[in-house]
Amino acid sequence: MNQTNFMKWLKEKLVPNLPPQSLVVMDNAPYHSVKTNKSPTMANSKAELKQWITSRGLAYLPNMLKVELYEIIKEHKEEPIYGVDSYLTLHGHKSLRLPPYQCDLNPIEMIWSVMKKRVAEKNVGRESKNFVHLTEEAFDGITPDIWKKECDHVRRIEEK
Repeated sequence: MNQTNFMKWLKEKLVPNLPPQSLVVMDNAPYHSVKTNKSPTMANSKAELKQWITSRGLAYLPNMLKVELYEIIKEHKEEPIYGVDSYLTLHGHKSLRLPPYQCDLNPIEMIWSVMKKRVAEKNVGRESKNFVHLTEEAFDGITPDIWKKECDHVRRIEEK
């Protein structure tokens, strides 16, 4: 998956099928988290750092080192704006981002675990051509009750 494919899916498949004013929960996969207001880093050139500072109406001394320019940027860095969030907002929806590295707070991670276990149990000694069928079969077996169980599990973790 990459950002281009994810945004295509979001625009063509997800958003047109969402009920009005939906809340979309996002994890921190790189293709979910592409910033539209990305600030320069120390990897950028000194000229790019100066341009960013100037474009925001900030000042710097002509003899400042790159590290000093970067300190100005860190002090004035804006909260990130993600392209996915902007698109959802534009279409009347909201996004909720999960904390980084907290897969135990994401029910879909639990669902993937169930799916992988089911595929692995049935894939013993089978040819790889059956893998797609086994995956589809496992996916079809994910019921609303299984989703509820995994969401309840996450709620218990949150409460702890």
